[in-house]
Amino acid sequence: MALAALCCFSLLAGCGQNAAAGTAPAAGQSQPPAPEGQSFSIEDRLETGSFTITYTAPESGEETQYLFGEYDYRLPRMVPADEAGAGVVKAAEVFNAKVNDYLQKSLAAMKEAADFEQQEPLGPHQPYSDEAGYQLYQTPNLISVQVNFGSYYGGAHPNHASLSWLFDVENAQFITPLDLAADPEAMETAITEEILAQIQQKGLAEGLWPEYQDIAAGWAGQSGANASFIHGEGLTLTFSPYTLASYAAGDQIFEIPSAIYQPLLSDYGLSLLQLN
Repeated sequence: MALAALCCFSLLAGCGQNAAAGTAPAAGQSQPPAPEGQSFSIEDRLETGSFTITYTAPESGEETQYLFGEYDYRLPRMVPADEAGAGVVKAAEVFNAKVNDYLQKSLAAMKEAADFEQQEPLGPHQPYSDEAGYQLYQTPNLISVQVNFGSYYGGAHPNHASLSWLFDVENAQFITPLDLAADPEAMETAITEEILAQIQQKGLAEGLWPEYQDIAAGWAGQSGANASFIHGEGLTLTFSPYTLASYAAGDQIFEIPSAIYQPLLSDYGLSLLQLN
């Protein structure tokens, strides 16, 4: 029973982020070069560590320490350039606070699981794990990040998931892909039609949940794609396992060419994506 309860903690770090399961962490990736003349850079924030448990043998009373779990996170940190103005410095504070909040929630979830097991120690076992990596795309005023994270807390298989952040540097605020559109409804519809067309082309429909069309139509919402990663070639939508299909079906990933939505972007969107 204790082990079953522990498994629940593997998803806590992604609560509110549609974190059922997703792509494996992108560890060790090199960063793409920053645009020329950019007033900030993105550096890796590396956080590693572990939690231990003290086990007391019921008969002898002998105490043994064993490794409960390890964590390994590679997350982005926004660093203003030396000549950056106050606006960029403020933007870095906002962006880094978001990343730090994610990190602290992840660490708190693992600590909570460790504290839970300390109350009913299982004895030495394969160490559990929690890890994260990311992919990055940036323009002079936009940071686009996909975080891929995974964990193992016992059971038949590990869990993994994805989430995404889209950040407007000039206005120091997080936005969504639909915020880039002149007509958000038209953009949402165009991308939904492209998702459904790809499902039919790939013959995926039979392996998806019966309500897959409704889930696809809500790709931009809380019950839709786990990650909406905008990059140089377009938009990558990642539906983690359990979102559109079972765990065995894996991630459902759709590459949306920029030609699908570029005509629907506002001047604001075109400027942020450097498409004007």
